[in-house]
Amino acid sequence: MAKKVFKSDLSVKGIEALKSQLLQYKDSLSIKCEKLVSRLLQSGVEVSQSKISESPLGKYVTVTTNISADKMGCKGILLAKGAVKEQEGYAPFSVLLAIEFGAGIHFNPTQNPLISSEFPYGVGTFPGQIHAFDPNGWYFWSEEKQQWIHSYGVKATMPMYSADMEIIQNVVKYAKEVFG
Repeated sequence: MAKKVFKSDLSVKGIEALKSQLLQYKDSLSIKCEKLVSRLLQSGVEVSQSKISESPLGKYVTVTTNISADKMGCKGILLAKGAVKEQEGYAPFSVLLAIEFGAGIHFNPTQNPLISSEFPYGVGTFPGQIHAFDPNGWYFWSEEKQQWIHSYGVKATMPMYSADMEIIQNVVKYAKEVFG
């Protein structure tokens, strides 16, 4: 990025002009920070929505953003919210977690390489999950269709992880665009 250079005469009038330039630049920084955060969030939204749409459960997930500016800069939040399906006798099923980490070995035959012992999430780790490793799949009751539905689970498309990686990869590029 290019350095911003301010020049003035060494006079009272010159110093006042320099002060005015500096205050203008200071005011523009918060606008530029907000623009940078907005651009980064938008790239994250595009990637996460693309990954969510790959899943048949994607229609149950929404992605939103929130930007807040203060004296110290700007903060952006990318938030995905998915339906939580509850069925009597079973632990709640989070659609977003299923899309992020996968459910069932049919579509997720190997453990996600990003998962470590520190973050033990993935196929078969949902509370009360008993069918994840059944190669024949399982049935669940659909209130929407009023019938039993056969399932092999859901493929992990990792929308939030992918959005995070997209944002990280573009920070410098977008900062150069905004501040350059």
